[in-house]
Amino acid sequence: MMCRLLLFLSMGAFVLHVQGQSCATVGRGNATFEVNSDSSGVNVTVGGLQLLKHTTSNPMLYVGSGQDTVSELIGNFFMNEYTYERVGLTNFTVQQQGSGIYNLHLSFCEFWITLRLSPGEKTPLVVNVADSSNNFNRVWLRVPAAGPGEHVYGGGEQFSYLDLRGRLFPIWTREQGVGRNKSAVVTFFADQLGKAGGDYYTTYFAQPTWLTSKNYFIHYTGSNYAELDFRHPDFYEMYIEGAPESWHFQVQPSMKNLVSCLTDLFGRMSTLPTWLYSGAILGVQGGTETMLNRLKQAQDANISVAGLWIQDWSGTRTTRFGTRVNWNWQWDPSHYPNLNSTIATLKESGVRVLAYINPNLDTRGDLYRTALAHGYLVRNSKTNSTYHVFFGEFRCGIVDFTNPDAFNWYKNDVIKKNMIKLGLGGWMADFGEYLPVDALLHSGDAKLMHNQWPRIWAKLNHEAVQEMGEAANDVVFFSRSGFSGE
Repeated sequence: MMCRLLLFLSMGAFVLHVQGQSCATVGRGNATFEVNSDSSGVNVTVGGLQLLKHTTSNPMLYVGSGQDTVSELIGNFFMNEYTYERVGLTNFTVQQQGSGIYNLHLSFCEFWITLRLSPGEKTPLVVNVADSSNNFNRVWLRVPAAGPGEHVYGGGEQFSYLDLRGRLFPIWTREQGVGRNKSAVVTFFADQLGKAGGDYYTTYFAQPTWLTSKNYFIHYTGSNYAELDFRHPDFYEMYIEGAPESWHFQVQPSMKNLVSCLTDLFGRMSTLPTWLYSGAILGVQGGTETMLNRLKQAQDANISVAGLWIQDWSGTRTTRFGTRVNWNWQWDPSHYPNLNSTIATLKESGVRVLAYINPNLDTRGDLYRTALAHGYLVRNSKTNSTYHVFFGEFRCGIVDFTNPDAFNWYKNDVIKKNMIKLGLGGWMADFGEYLPVDALLHSGDAKLMHNQWPRIWAKLNHEAVQEMGEAANDVVFFSRSGFSGE
């Protein structure tokens, strides 16, 4: 079947000048974006810097279709993508849709997409999809590169490279893995024994954001699986699987101002409690007596101690792997006798006790049975039964935080009651990166929720602390996984 080519050209050259807000709350001034168009293409600049460029020979947007498979083993995820087709949307029109809002319509044959360009509340330019055809499920957005002297940063918490230029970075939260180089002996054997080898891009905290030495950033708001590709010398490309959301563009006169604008967009971390700065936090375990002995040893050696982190506060299980924490998140008095009074005594002397929790519940525990009885656990999309994850000689259910009742139960009856009211000064909120993509949630697609899971888990912990009044200024939690968003 012949393709019906429709060439949409703008009627003459024109310039659109739109005033946008930029970092208003941090006093960074206002930036603007401009759209310049003629019969050959479209240029979009922010603060005078070209960030989008489209011509019929080099389109800024490609669409296509594909299929992927995702496999997982104990938090290590493997993405296998197969692309059926990829088409550049070469044809274009630009239309004004109201004050400060413009539509850029891109098309080729039966494929088309309309991008809306508008000033954002906290960034001078926001680009989102206003409408599109329904015959593609992959999108590639290209941004001009400024030459070999430009350096690129971001992608979340990247452990191997500070400058991302020249490499591709998948945006998917997962286990970091063992090692950072597939050619290393330790990584090879980790892969052979349990598919646990890391790579240069595997990270607990991936984020679809990049900023460059040209003092601009681009942030994508979606949680779809994505890839940031900085391998080409002339352009940067972002691949998005599924329906795209929006992109935020920001330009500033300095990197310092740019980072301030980025944190203004996401929200800034609360001030940490002052006791955290009074000494070391010692990771100890083994019961109340052992904990106090370790504290005395440190203090006898003139080490200032601010806290004692006891991951095994909820008891232990013995496995062939060794002694494991009991994933039933309540104080085990047999393992830590008099922990409640010991916490109060230590706090008076300036030492806090910290603990550990994650979203998973051991099937042998009281909390699992409560969650199961109330329908608070993630289900398996294949069997519609409770989803059980194997963690090495014990199985767990996952609390479904997309269920408001389950979210509130875990926040109020587990964290507030079992941890904050016990007197704990904080805890590690772990395992935000494990949500399986074949899970069946109360609401939302598990694959789209996977990257969001550590953010939702952090939100639950944050609310629990903030809602405890005075404790909000004294309690701190920390995590190893994360994603962008407030």
